[in-house]
Amino acid sequence: MRFEQLKCLAEVARTGSISGAAQQLYLTQQAASLNIKQLEQELGADLLIRTKNGVAFTDSGKAVVSFAQEVLAAKDNLTKTIRQLQGECEQEEFRIKICSISSVTNIVLPTVLAELNAQQKNISIRMVLTDSLEALFAQVQSREYDLGLLSFNENVLLEKFTVLAEQYQLEILARDEMVAVMDKRFYKGEQEQLSLTEYASHLKTIYNIIPIEEMRSSAWDTNVVCSNDAEFHREMLEKTGAIVMMPYLAYQYFFNSKKYVALPLENSSTTMLHAAFYRKDADEQLRQFVDMLRREMYIK
Repeated sequence: MRFEQLKCLAEVARTGSISGAAQQLYLTQQAASLNIKQLEQELGADLLIRTKNGVAFTDSGKAVVSFAQEVLAAKDNLTKTIRQLQGECEQEEFRIKICSISSVTNIVLPTVLAELNAQQKNISIRMVLTDSLEALFAQVQSREYDLGLLSFNENVLLEKFTVLAEQYQLEILARDEMVAVMDKRFYKGEQEQLSLTEYASHLKTIYNIIPIEEMRSSAWDTNVVCSNDAEFHREMLEKTGAIVMMPYLAYQYFFNSKKYVALPLENSSTTMLHAAFYRKDADEQLRQFVDMLRREMYIK
């Protein structure tokens, strides 16, 4: 009887199928089935009832699943105890509550969390998404959340932050520029910038989140806004032929492929800030976390 066989049987019980267990354990379905069959042969009892609709456990199977779960839990506890005795187990707990309106910044979080995990920290993170800068500020001000992550028009953001500067820190993670992105099926030009005339000719109504003041005051009478929702952008690009505005970093992370082209608008420069917002009395642990985010924020 091997741990691999017990783990496979426990995963079948958890996922409800041999194929589900195989997927979770990165095995082929044939390998997972062989593990179960060998276990049945060793115990001299059928553990599963195989039907067209999946599998069910026999009474013997249920007993072995219970045994497997106990053995695997005991193995995990033993491994943790040994690591503690060897000084390898994490000792420091890392807790943080994040409020975010930045899908761009959010995509670097898995890398940062992996780095923290490698430092053997016990990580506890609570995260909420919002579409309002005011709501983000309020959540950090009320101490409901420790950190705000945002991507916003530089001029608008700095103006709104002015009244908070005495007690709060706005840490710039990266500066970015807005670009017009389009599907190449609907755009055949070769210039390095998109003219305002051509932009206006392609313009479709794009729904909410970040108003781009420069666009609103330009040559056409349309309220142009962009979204942090990558899938919304993709649908607009592929199904409508719309030109959508987004930070260049968002384009690089989500859409950089031969299907699309991204161009700055002529005579228009909209600087976006990807930033972190937190209280000036924040502890050193949070400041280190922000530094880690900054290292991961870059234009590819």
